[in-house]
Amino acid sequence: MTVSLSLFLVVSASVLTLVSVRYAEGMKRVSLFVISMACLALSIYVGRMIWGFWPGLFTLFTGYMLVSSILPWMDLARRRYVG
Repeated sequence: MTVSLSLFLVVSASVLTLVSVRYAEGMKRVSLFVISMACLALSIYVGRMIWGFWPGLFTLFTGYMLVSSILPWMDLARRRYVG
């Protein structure tokens, strides 16, 4: 349960980071970015309970970077080929 919650929070943080950087403006951009960093911090806290601090931290940051690097390409493919 906590592993899936931690991974869900990492993916949510990545999606909110993409939305805040690409689509939001003004205070909405700042608030979405703060929420995404709070999700990332919460996922690290939840992941620490299962894997320990350093393995959990490296695993979750790697997942965050992986999802954050894939999402813009998925967004480009969606805009180009779907609509």
